[in-house]
Amino acid sequence: MKVIFYTTLLENIDQVTIALLERIDADYATTADPDPEVKQRWLPMGLTLFYTPAYDAAHTWVSSVGRCKYLTSVYSALQSSGQHDLGVEWYNENLDFYHPVAITTEAHVLGLDSIAAFIQ
Repeated sequence: MKVIFYTTLLENIDQVTIALLERIDADYATTADPDPEVKQRWLPMGLTLFYTPAYDAAHTWVSSVGRCKYLTSVYSALQSSGQHDLGVEWYNENLDFYHPVAITTEAHVLGLDSIAAFIQ
Protein backbone atom coordinates (compact mmCIF):
# COMPACT_ATOMS: atom_id res chain seq x y z
CA MET A 1 0.00 0.00 0.00
CA LYS A 2 2.87 2.37 0.76
CA VAL A 3 4.31 1.91 -2.72
CA ILE A 4 0.95 2.65 -4.31
CA PHE A 5 0.59 5.79 -2.19
CA TYR A 6 4.04 7.17 -3.06
CA THR A 7 3.72 6.18 -6.71
CA THR A 8 0.44 8.09 -6.89
CA LEU A 9 2.08 11.13 -5.32
CA LEU A 10 4.93 10.93 -7.79
CA GLU A 11 2.54 10.62 -10.73
CA ASN A 12 0.80 13.79 -9.51
CA ILE A 13 3.93 15.70 -8.54
CA ASP A 14 2.58 18.89 -10.10
CA GLN A 15 0.04 18.97 -7.26
CA VAL A 16 2.51 18.11 -4.48
CA THR A 17 3.87 20.92 -2.33
CA ILE A 18 6.63 21.19 0.24
CA ALA A 19 3.95 21.58 2.92
CA LEU A 20 2.41 18.27 1.84
CA LEU A 21 5.81 16.54 1.91
CA GLU A 22 6.46 17.94 5.39
CA ARG A 23 3.10 16.67 6.63
CA ILE A 24 3.57 13.19 5.16
CA ASP A 25 7.11 13.03 6.52
CA ALA A 26 5.97 14.16 9.97
CA ASP A 27 3.17 11.59 10.02
CA TYR A 28 5.03 8.63 8.49
CA ALA A 29 8.76 9.43 8.84
CA THR A 30 9.06 8.72 5.14
CA THR A 31 12.53 10.19 4.65
CA ALA A 32 13.86 7.70 7.21
CA ASP A 33 11.82 4.74 5.92
CA PRO A 34 14.26 1.86 5.25
CA ASP A 35 12.07 0.34 2.51
CA PRO A 36 13.98 0.72 -0.79
CA GLU A 37 10.72 0.81 -2.76
CA VAL A 38 9.63 3.84 -0.72
CA LYS A 39 13.03 5.52 -1.06
CA GLN A 40 12.96 4.95 -4.82
CA ARG A 41 9.84 7.12 -5.03
CA TRP A 42 10.11 9.51 -2.08
CA LEU A 43 13.68 10.72 -2.43
CA PRO A 44 13.45 11.70 -6.13
CA MET A 45 10.18 13.49 -5.40
CA GLY A 46 11.86 15.38 -2.55
CA LEU A 47 14.83 16.30 -4.73
CA THR A 48 12.59 17.45 -7.56
CA LEU A 49 10.70 19.73 -5.18
CA PHE A 50 13.85 20.86 -3.33
CA TYR A 51 12.66 19.33 -0.05
CA THR A 52 15.69 19.85 2.20
CA PRO A 53 15.42 16.66 4.32
CA ALA A 54 15.61 14.54 1.16
CA TYR A 55 19.15 15.65 0.29
CA ASP A 56 21.16 13.93 3.04
CA ALA A 57 18.99 10.83 2.78
CA ALA A 58 19.40 10.68 -1.02
CA HIS A 59 23.14 11.25 -0.80
CA THR A 60 23.47 8.41 1.71
CA TRP A 61 21.20 6.25 -0.44
CA VAL A 62 23.22 6.61 -3.66
CA SER A 63 26.39 5.97 -1.66
CA SER A 64 25.12 2.73 -0.16
CA VAL A 65 23.07 1.04 -2.86
CA GLY A 66 24.44 0.05 -6.23
CA ARG A 67 21.35 -1.11 -8.06
CA CYS A 68 20.41 0.99 -11.08
CA LYS A 69 16.74 0.49 -10.30
CA TYR A 70 17.25 2.68 -7.24
CA LEU A 71 20.07 4.94 -8.43
CA THR A 72 18.53 6.07 -11.69
CA SER A 73 15.47 7.64 -10.10
CA VAL A 74 17.66 9.84 -7.87
CA TYR A 75 20.07 10.89 -10.61
CA SER A 76 17.17 11.51 -13.01
CA ALA A 77 15.46 13.74 -10.45
CA LEU A 78 18.63 15.75 -9.95
CA GLN A 79 19.22 16.06 -13.68
CA SER A 80 15.65 17.02 -14.58
CA SER A 81 15.36 19.59 -11.77
CA GLY A 82 18.46 21.52 -12.78
CA GLN A 83 20.75 20.02 -10.15
CA HIS A 84 23.16 18.44 -12.62
CA ASP A 85 26.30 19.54 -10.76
CA LEU A 86 25.12 17.94 -7.53
CA GLY A 87 24.32 14.73 -9.39
CA VAL A 88 27.79 14.69 -10.95
CA GLU A 89 29.36 15.34 -7.54
CA TRP A 90 27.53 12.38 -5.96
CA TYR A 91 28.25 10.19 -8.99
CA ASN A 92 31.97 10.96 -8.88
CA GLU A 93 32.11 10.23 -5.15
CA ASN A 94 30.80 6.73 -5.84
CA LEU A 95 32.67 5.68 -8.98
CA ASP A 96 34.83 3.25 -7.02
CA PHE A 97 31.72 1.73 -5.46
CA TYR A 98 29.43 1.37 -8.50
CA HIS A 99 29.43 -1.62 -10.80
CA PRO A 100 30.50 -0.81 -14.39
CA VAL A 101 26.88 -1.20 -15.54
CA ALA A 102 25.76 1.36 -12.96
CA ILE A 103 28.59 3.69 -13.98
CA THR A 104 27.48 3.58 -17.60
CA THR A 105 23.77 3.86 -16.84
CA GLU A 106 24.07 6.79 -14.45
CA ALA A 107 26.61 8.56 -16.68
CA HIS A 108 24.01 8.40 -19.44
CA VAL A 109 21.34 9.83 -17.12
CA LEU A 110 23.68 12.70 -16.23
CA GLY A 111 24.75 13.28 -19.83
CA LEU A 112 28.29 12.06 -19.17
CA ASP A 113 28.33 9.28 -21.75
CA SER A 114 31.86 10.00 -23.01
CA ILE A 115 33.23 9.69 -19.45
CA ALA A 116 31.57 6.31 -18.93
CA ALA A 117 33.02 4.99 -22.17
CA PHE A 118 36.48 6.12 -21.05
CA ILE A 119 36.16 4.43 -17.63
CA GLN A 120 35.32 1.06 -19.13
